[in-house]
Amino acid sequence: MIRFLLIFISIISVIGFYITLWWLDVTLKNRGYKKANAEINLYKDLSLLLDLIWEKENPNLKQYRITFAILISSFAQFFGLCLLVMFRFAFENQDCGFYKNYIEHNIQGSVDSLYIDYNNHAIETIRLRNGSTNTQFFRYRRDLFDFLERGDSIIKYKSSPNLMVIRSGGLFFFEVNKSHYCDQ
Repeated sequence: MIRFLLIFISIISVIGFYITLWWLDVTLKNRGYKKANAEINLYKDLSLLLDLIWEKENPNLKQYRITFAILISSFAQFFGLCLLVMFRFAFENQDCGFYKNYIEHNIQGSVDSLYIDYNNHAIETIRLRNGSTNTQFFRYRRDLFDFLERGDSIIKYKSSPNLMVIRSGGLFFFEVNKSHYCDQ
């Protein structure tokens, strides 16, 4: 849905930009600033528009300023959305890379402690009895930090996205869905 909105807004801003340029061309021709048979020339029309905006005695000054504002806002919306789309795809690829890294790890151990590491961006961290620490679990399963208790055994096999927690009360599975992190 968000991709549709981004594409839709981009198309609308481009259409608005060209409609405003067409209106500017017609207006300049009707007011005698441009020859009637002249082609639409973006640079000349914008240059002429800027000249008309800076004239102090122009009776249509407000109209030209509004036209200029519409052109600038349409231009800014289009390029702003292009940048947003580029950054969005870059972050999606980063999440997929983190997920692939997570899949390649084999982790087995007993929970020694759970804490929030305020020195590392306040990230939820698990310390296992073998001395290793891990923060990856909580990126993929937010509910795991609240679920785990000291003494629980946690198992994650290499090439499996799922986690198993063994507690005296039984065996609990936590499934990690690849489609939430990778489009592939």
